[in-house]
Amino acid sequence: MAQTFDVTFKLLFRRAAGRLTQRLVGDVVEWLDPAQQDVRSLQADLVARCSDGSLRHVELQTTNDPSMPFRMLEYYVG
Repeated sequence: MAQTFDVTFKLLFRRAAGRLTQRLVGDVVEWLDPAQQDVRSLQADLVARCSDGSLRHVELQTTNDPSMPFRMLEYYVG
């Protein structure tokens, strides 16, 4: 439901021409596609819901990966 509202609102906002749009963002010449292409898929190996309601992300590795802290940051931010 929220996604449908979000898409509809964005469509109406992009089509709106007038004082509101001009005051909020200035003179719009073109609306650009904000989607960013990502060639990597961030998918956790395992995710568990614990008895206290928290979620735990588990990554399984067969070797030591020195870039693991950065990968965990990517998961957290994503």
